[in-house]
Parts: sequence; structure tokens; C-alpha cells
Amino acid sequence: MSEIIFSGSGNLTQSIVSDTPGIGSATIVTILGYTSIGTYAFSYRTNLISVTIPDSVITLGDGAFQQCSGLTSIDMPISVKSIGSSAFQSCSVLTSVNMPNLVTSIGSSAFYECSRLASITIPDSVTDTGVYTFRGCTSLTSVIFTPPSKVTSIGNQMFYGCSSLTSITIPDLVTSIGSYAFIDCSSLTSITIPDLVTSIGSYAFQSCSQLTSITLGNLVASIGFQAFNNCSRVTSITIPDSVTSIGENAFLSSGLTTVYLSVATGNTLRVAVPSTNVTFFGKYPVNTFLLPVPPTIIFPNITATYGDDPRQIVYESNSTGAVTYTSSDTLVATISGSTIRFVGLGSSTITATQAATSSYTSAITPASCTVNGNMPSNPVLIANGTQLVSFMEVPSRYGEIIQDINITSELVTTSGFKVLTSSELVTMIIDPS
Repeated sequence: MSEIIFSGSGNLTQSIVSDTPGIGSATIVTILGYTSIGTYAFSYRTNLISVTIPDSVITLGDGAFQQCSGLTSIDMPISVKSIGSSAFQSCSVLTSVNMPNLVTSIGSSAFYECSRLASITIPDSVTDTGVYTFRGCTSLTSVIFTPPSKVTSIGNQMFYGCSSLTSITIPDLVTSIGSYAFIDCSSLTSITIPDLVTSIGSYAFQSCSQLTSITLGNLVASIGFQAFNNCSRVTSITIPDSVTSIGENAFLSSGLTTVYLSVATGNTLRVAVPSTNVTFFGKYPVNTFLLPVPPTIIFPNITATYGDDPRQIVYESNSTGAVTYTSSDTLVATISGSTIRFVGLGSSTITATQAATSSYTSAITPASCTVNGNMPSNPVLIANGTQLVSFMEVPSRYGEIIQDINITSELVTTSGFKVLTSSELVTMIIDPS
């Protein structure tokens, strides 16, 4: 291991670090005397595994240790008051952070994708925690806001994808929970929204698949678009009388069976629910509507023998949405409306696309189509008077250009092919009528 000591005053800048001999191979850094570590000062120093920061440092600049992928821990001195944006972003083996009690602000994305960070304690001196702050910290199991916390908002995407987080106590002074704040926190089992929160952003708790308990504070006015979408284990919720707006699909794909409403007179709520099994309790008006659900579809695979007649596609659905079909290989199967024609050997994927209705979502459903058999060596015979004339000696498929032939009189094809009349050299195209 090699160590470098930086001794000075003021701001330790990126240029000072870059111009220091041996920094490219240094694994241990000791800092003396400086009051701030500048923007991107040690960013992308992947060899760095240990940093000693003196108690003279007040500010950690934006991106100060960004992408230091070998840094395992950081012990901030008591003097630090500000942690810049992306200060430790993508420090992928950082497991522990000691945050001192004088820190007042944590910049956006400060610990973004610190995927091995297991716990964090945010001191009661912090007032601003930014956005994206702990996004992608997939090992984070514990977040503690030291009481009495001064934090007033949970920013957008603050805990996005913290899939190991099982519980969190949101500080009492928080007034808003941002969009995507806890999306994909798939281990979170319960959440209590404090009484001062007035808004819950779009997708705030989407796909919190283990969430079973939601307690809303008494001042919540709006619940955003898809805020609790795909919270499949939530079976009941009480909506306080402060709520005046519930976003579309707020409870889509939830397990709701009971909704308790306490809606003030004149504030008739329009509530989207996932099924007809939801029971509403409350003495004030509520206008409910069902969320569209995926249709139930039967779309069997298709097997045919080359030469079979065209047939109607079998497709059953409880939705009345319009259905269209496509074939991935039109040399095997072609489609007109809902009729399929088998034009060659092989396999094709038939895709049914059904439009959405007010009750059902749109649906795209594939089925396989397999055409078996043998291709004829003389696929078409042309009748010239009473004489049958073969014009092709190699296998072909319907729709392929076969060859040029000279037709000198009216010719009628057998097996239902079109009549051809010409005295010129023409290109013969096999075309079933």
C-alpha cells in the first residue's frame, strides 16, 4: 500500500490532487489543514481504500469522492457541516458512514448507488436531504432520522430501489413525500405518513410488494398518480377527510378489499378501485370507478398442414376491445382480418393486439403457428386446352416469383388459381384466389 499526505489550507482542489506525484497508485490518503475538499477532488480514484479527513474540514464538495469504488468506509470529523451532491456516488463497496452532528445539508445523489451501504443515521442537525440521495442503495436495511429531526421533505427518488429496507420512521416535520420516493422498496412492510404531510407524490410507494400497512396522516390532501400501484398485499386503507384528490391508478394492482372514507361535505371523492370486491365505509359521498384490469384471453397455438384451406383465427376474450393480428413470417402465414392462410412450411408467431376499454387494459398476446408437410415439386399446373403443362420443377412458396414464362393463349390454373391471359413474356406469381 502507498500513502499520500495532503497538507495545506483552504480548498483542496481536484487540480492539486491530480498534480501530486503518485496519486494514481495511492491507496491511503491523509489530509491535513484544509477546510474543504473541493469539487471532484478525488473522483474516480478507484485505487483509494482509506481517507483520513481532519477536523478542520467543513465542506465536502460535489463529487468529492464520486466513483471511488475501493473506498469501504468514511469517518467524517465533527467539523463537517455540508456534504455535496454526488459526494460519494457509486462508491460501490462503501459499507459504513459516520455522519457528524453538525451536518445541516446532504446534497442530491450524495450516496446514490452505494450498493453495499447497510445503514445510515441522519443527525437532527440536518434540514435538507436533496433528491436521489440514497437511490440504488440495495443493501440499505436501516435509516434512522435522529429525533427531533428538522427534515421537512422526503425528496424525489430519495430511497428509490432500496430493496432491503424493511422499515423507516418518517420525521414528524415532513410535509411532502416526493415522486418515486420509495418505489421498488420491495422489503418495506409498513409505512406511517406523519400528520403534517399534505402530498404524496406520483409512484411514491409503487411496487412495495411486501407493504401490508399504510397509515395516512390527518392533513394529506393529495395522493399522486400510481402512488401505491402494485402494493399487492395492502388490503385496507383509511382515507382521511383532508383528502381532496386521488390520482389515477393510485391503487392499481393492490389487494384492497376495504376503503374507509371520511370525506368532508362537498368534497365528493372520485376513487379508483381495483375490483368490485372493495367495500367503502363513510357517511359522505364517494364516486367510485373500477380500474381497468387485464382481460382473460384464450389464444391457442395454430398447427396446419401445407395445402390446408384458410381458417378463422380462434381468439376468445372477456374484453370487447378491437383485435388485430400480425404474422412474423409472411412466407409461412398471412393474415387478412381474422383469416389466416398457410402459404409455406415453417413457423411464424401470430400476435394478437387487443385495444383497451373502460373496463379492460390493452393486451398483446402471441401464439405460434406451425405449418407442416411437403412442398410440391411442381406446385402449379396450367391447363392449356386439355393438356396440363408443368412450368416449375423446384419447390416454391405462395407469393414467391417463380420464373418468366411465355403464355400464348388463355390459360386457366388448376386448384383455384387465377386465370391468366397473355401473349407476352410475363413473370408468373403464385397467388391463391
